[in-house]
Amino acid sequence: MTDAREIFTGALAHHRAGRSEAALAGYRAALAIDPAFVDAWSNSAILHSLAGDFGAAITALEAAEALAPTRGDIAFNRAMTLVLAGRPVEALAAIDRALALGLDQAIVHFRRAELLAPLGDARATRAAFAAALARGNQLAPAQRAAAWRGQARADLESGEFAPALAGYDASLAIEPGEATAHCLRGVALHRLGRRAEAAAALERATQLDPDYAAAWNNFGEVLRDLRDFAGARDALARAIELTAGESNSVRGQWLNARSQLADWTDFAAARAELIADFAAGRTEIVPFSLLPLVDDPALHRKCAAIWLAREPLPVVPPPPLPPPGPRLRIAYVSADFHAHATMHLLTEMLEAHDHTRFEITLVSIGPAASDAWRARAVAASDHFLDARAWSDAEIVADLRRRGIEVAVDLKGLTASGRPGIFALRAAPIQANWLGYPGTLPMPGMDYLIADHALVPEAERAHIAEALVRLPASYQPNARWTPLPPPPPRADLGLPLRAFVFASFNQIYKIMPEVWAIWMAILRGVPGSMLWLLRDTDIVEANLRAAAQAAGVAPDRLVFAATVARDAHLVRQQAADLFLDCWPCGAHTTASDALRAGLPLLARRGRSLVSRVGESLLAQVGLSDLVAADDAAYRDLAIALASDPPRLVAIRARLAAALPGSPLFDPAAMARAVEAAFAAMVARARAGAPPGDIDV
Repeated sequence: MTDAREIFTGALAHHRAGRSEAALAGYRAALAIDPAFVDAWSNSAILHSLAGDFGAAITALEAAEALAPTRGDIAFNRAMTLVLAGRPVEALAAIDRALALGLDQAIVHFRRAELLAPLGDARATRAAFAAALARGNQLAPAQRAAAWRGQARADLESGEFAPALAGYDASLAIEPGEATAHCLRGVALHRLGRRAEAAAALERATQLDPDYAAAWNNFGEVLRDLRDFAGARDALARAIELTAGESNSVRGQWLNARSQLADWTDFAAARAELIADFAAGRTEIVPFSLLPLVDDPALHRKCAAIWLAREPLPVVPPPPLPPPGPRLRIAYVSADFHAHATMHLLTEMLEAHDHTRFEITLVSIGPAASDAWRARAVAASDHFLDARAWSDAEIVADLRRRGIEVAVDLKGLTASGRPGIFALRAAPIQANWLGYPGTLPMPGMDYLIADHALVPEAERAHIAEALVRLPASYQPNARWTPLPPPPPRADLGLPLRAFVFASFNQIYKIMPEVWAIWMAILRGVPGSMLWLLRDTDIVEANLRAAAQAAGVAPDRLVFAATVARDAHLVRQQAADLFLDCWPCGAHTTASDALRAGLPLLARRGRSLVSRVGESLLAQVGLSDLVAADDAAYRDLAIALASDPPRLVAIRARLAAALPGSPLFDPAAMARAVEAAFAAMVARARAGAPPGDIDV
């Protein structure tokens, strides 16, 4: 009589020869004789799985496990079958059982990591891929490359950009043609501030896979940061082509790149469609790109909330306040502690901090620098941390170790922002200030530092944080000092007697509607000129063409060459009136104009980003230069240009206000901000949650 073992041997021969039906029949025959034949159950499961009958395969493996509960290989096979059956949670439990039974093999850790990756636990995923890689060369080369990519992706998601870069490099050493690794290597390089290398990596990804939409998108964003706006526009257009109909942020970035070029062909229609799709939930927009497109603080808040929820930030309870010390411990986090507009505003206020009462730590998450502005930042702080290569978690751990009581985010949702630091709770109290002109509706952000003009009560509901209103403007500035006289107009390319309107905003802030009103102003003031910052040849040609189309001679536009900041401040005195933009107005540029004695004409808006001009003008006694709407703005510009004595009087008022203006009093600003920090801490020590504070 044939026994079960003999039948099994014959079935196994059929199995190895690819005769699945005969093999399965043999396994069944063996089991009919010996229902406890573990390998017959296990092998039949393999055949059921190959045939797509995952239910039968799982049943067979459960029978095998019941008979051999200590065999890790059977638990592992059941895990892989559960994966094929679309039951990943059960598969993960089965693979954990295989490991617990001693099946400590690289492939088991690798498959476990693959199961963990979609669950969002980056730390556990990284550990599993690392365990697979640590087991020598058990993995096939393709699997080893995939493990490096998986570990690097987990590092990237955790803000560990340097280890992520190393992981992608290791992967590419095995599979140099893997487009995804090149793409995400480019993302890591971008986050490390190595933009030129990032662009090269992303360009390589698009060459390897011309239909790789994410690579084109990331390539476009890096090119935009490198100020290659034409390249960015074209790369993002390709990404849009590849993702037509999908909900993503590419169209907003594409419009932003076009704004940087003053490329306004069909711009209004594309913007209206984008805003409508966003409001209806059909697309995403990068929050900073939305700010200049629409003056709607409700949409700005919604956009920021959606963006922050794309990869949900952890909800971490605030650490307890450390015991009171002799000084309050404050940390400012920024990527801009070097020659940058933020430092032009902030440096003297930092230098004016009362170090007998406040211990100041500066956390640099931006590029290395050795300029005078960096030196002043270091000198103005008690501790300067060059944390550009640190992970979010490392920064948080360091600030907690230092007992920081208030951490201030000076970047927010800008390109160099690190919201993960604040989601992980670097300090018991955290505040949003200066760098991002909008609300941060995220876990862990307690306060927004603003002022009464910047966020009026009518718009309070659109701010997620508790609101701190400073007594003057929210914007710090260096002390005012008299400037030397400007060069002769002829040396600046300006006519001697013409009325000169100026706007030194970045090009992306000039919306087509703003340009149309500026052209109406030029038509209303014969012979007047518009003085703008020189950008690229493309921008200059587009603006001259737009002027021509509006009935204004292109030679009435004058483009100012790039010069050192001090020289730029001096030459602004040669202009007659600064025309602000909207919805996104001048910020540092506005206070620079006022510092130079150049009156600023602003248009009142609703959103924080549109109200900075109003905030600044209030501090120099020129609130009458805030127009209520488009028509009032146009009419006031024409009226001022047509009434020289009136404008002379306004300039005289500004000149008289500058020496004593709170706008240019960094010591007073330091006292106000210190009072705000003290009030935040006092509330917390009293057991009160964050709440609105008027300083």
